[in-house]
Amino acid sequence: MSSLLEGILARLEPEHARALEWFAANEGTVGPRPWRQDGQSVVPGLSIPLVAQRGIHQPAGWSCAVSITATSGRAYLDGKPQRLDDGTWVLPYRAHGGGDGSGLDSRWNRALLVNMSDRIPLGVFVHARGSAYRNLGLAMVEEYYEDQGTFLLRGPVAHPQSFALWEGEPTEWEPVVLAAESNDDSDTRVPTLARLRTAQDRFRETLLDAYSRRCAVTGYEAEPALQAAHILGYRGGSSQQVRNGLLLRADVHLLYDRHLLSVEPTEGCVWLADSLCSTAYGDLQGKPIRLPVDGEKRPDPERLAVHFAVFSGSGG
Repeated sequence: MSSLLEGILARLEPEHARALEWFAANEGTVGPRPWRQDGQSVVPGLSIPLVAQRGIHQPAGWSCAVSITATSGRAYLDGKPQRLDDGTWVLPYRAHGGGDGSGLDSRWNRALLVNMSDRIPLGVFVHARGSAYRNLGLAMVEEYYEDQGTFLLRGPVAHPQSFALWEGEPTEWEPVVLAAESNDDSDTRVPTLARLRTAQDRFRETLLDAYSRRCAVTGYEAEPALQAAHILGYRGGSSQQVRNGLLLRADVHLLYDRHLLSVEPTEGCVWLADSLCSTAYGDLQGKPIRLPVDGEKRPDPERLAVHFAVFSGSGG
């Protein structure tokens, strides 16, 4: 079976595929970005520039972006990727807010949304020093948080990787097959929705045990109101691990998913959006969360840092 990247490159126009291949082949290099001369690419074999002067680069006539440039000094993650224990990194990237509009009104942001919806990776440069930039390789646009005006990028997308690293177990994404749809009496497959629900139930039970059946933020103990929250969003079976989870009361879970509430990763204290500080939730501001007794089951600080960066509005 081909790797995820090979499958993606095979469905793109040849020049688009060559552009993405350049980022994969030169991943990790530091130096001047491949800027253009007289409006043309300086990379042999390409007619399009690989980068814009700054920010999001959407070549003329393209619906998606081919690269982004993230600069340092922008809030919590300082323009640097956060390394995760699955071998990937994540990087919050602030949406474009220039003269052509912000949010969905900006064509640059709409381009990144096409990358996200069509699962087309793009190259990522981050500032290293002076005029030098590090090529992080290729990344997927994983999510867009409209309230925060922030994209979440995940990379690197590389040749040796399998589909499972990015999409979870294949069976988790098959169409649901209901008994009424099958004429084969021997078909004993469990519907996909049921498999996902079973996995989520196991995830919740693991968190209930880890957090002594109390909300990590409020201490609330009524089990029907307690939910398993993902620190970083669901991406298959690898997301259903205790260190990527928090046990939260349902209303706190909603606030957490909307990045109106977050956990500062160094001190482990709750931070609230300004709009919540004068509400009944205000007492939670600065409160340390309750951690599992077992250190192996405590939330991963790297994942908490990414969530907190989006909450804080960091970007590129």
